[in-house]
Amino acid sequence: MTVYSETAIAKNQNVIVRSSNRFTIAMGGVAVGLLQDLRCQDDYSPEPVSAVGSVQVYEYVPTLARYTITTSQACMFIGSLRRIGVSFENGEDAMKGLTFTIEVYDRLIQGSLQEGSTNPVIMAAEGATGTLLRKYEKCSFASGDIEIRKNAIIITSATINACGVSGQTNSDGTTGRSLI
Repeated sequence: MTVYSETAIAKNQNVIVRSSNRFTIAMGGVAVGLLQDLRCQDDYSPEPVSAVGSVQVYEYVPTLARYTITTSQACMFIGSLRRIGVSFENGEDAMKGLTFTIEVYDRLIQGSLQEGSTNPVIMAAEGATGTLLRKYEKCSFASGDIEIRKNAIIITSATINACGVSGQTNSDGTTGRSLI
């Protein structure tokens, strides 16, 4: 029985199963964390409009855009946060109002984004495009549980508010691809 062989074996990799959408957290263009999942609520607070002397509503018009993002778990990269000078040592630091960006990319392989990178390394699976599907800008952490571990900061049950959102759209205004 031969235990050691000098010939290399052929390695086949199943990349289709390993692919998924990627949710990144970026500050100043630097990746500082990843979200495990993402639930987005867009609320435009429509108010009824009627004519003077009429009780009938003619239409509902949007009055204020509210973008709320919730996640069950996010992992922050401690090294990246330190490199860009972010620290939340106390409530006073949290009141500085640091904002961040959340980006949703189409089907990137797990582990393809390197900590602190400004450009993700895209290792495309079959059918993957790496396209930016949706971007939440000027995000602020509203609430959640923060667990500090030896090598990571884990945020659970988080609620995040965003000031603006943009996404990939076609010329007719419809979204090109689904988030899922």
